[in-house]
Amino acid sequence: MAESVSAPSPAPSNAQIPKVRHGIPTSYGIAVMLVALVAVVIVFLFLYTSQDLSPSPQVFINRPSASEAASECVAGQTCAGPTVTAEDPEGDQLTYKFYDRATGEAVGEVTAPSGAPVTPEFTFNQSGEQQLYMVVEDGAGHTSKDYPIIIPVK
Repeated sequence: MAESVSAPSPAPSNAQIPKVRHGIPTSYGIAVMLVALVAVVIVFLFLYTSQDLSPSPQVFINRPSASEAASECVAGQTCAGPTVTAEDPEGDQLTYKFYDRATGEAVGEVTAPSGAPVTPEFTFNQSGEQQLYMVVEDGAGHTSKDYPIIIPVK
């Protein structure tokens, strides 16, 4: 006997098929978006008002002109470096620190009021081009970017 295969019967015409609304958020979706927005606003306000996370003021360094370049240095003798000036927005006392670029070793330090010209003194044991860098720190712990200094030594 042959079995007959019948096609599935179509859904009754009174059956409810759920409608999918594309692009229109549901009340649950709106609630999730509002909670996320409130969280973002709270984090922004925390970061904006936090004293620990506020950006530190910059220490401005006025670069010396060519006429203010280092005086002639002779190996084994003390010589004057270039005259530099830095200004702190709060007027803090500034500490100028000089380091050997190759080794990172400190080679000099000068403290002066904000805006006062500073002429550091160095003693180099070898002749040649001495490459240094300078950073300036204020009393509040803010540090400038490093500033390269090249001193020819005879």
